[in-house]
Amino acid sequence: MIRTKYLGPTDTRGARIRATDGTRTVTIPYPHELSVEDAHGEAAEKLILILMDEDGDERVEYHMARSAKDDGYCFYRVERD
Repeated sequence: MIRTKYLGPTDTRGARIRATDGTRTVTIPYPHELSVEDAHGEAAEKLILILMDEDGDERVEYHMARSAKDDGYCFYRVERD
C-alpha cells in the first residue's frame, strides 16, 4: 500500500506531496495545476514507477481511496490476471 500526504509550505520550501510505501519515499513539489486527487496520484505514480522498476511486474494496478485520517490518500495494490 502507498500512502500520500500533503506537506504544507514552510519558510524555506513550497507545498509538497509525499508518497511512501513504508520503505521508500518520494516527495514532489505540489502541482498546483492539478486537482487534489490528481496531485496525490502524481506523487503515487512516481513511487509506483520506482517499485515497478524494482519488481519488474507490469501486471500491477493501484486503486486510490481517501485516507481514514483524512490527511491524504491510500493506493492499494491489485494484481491483474
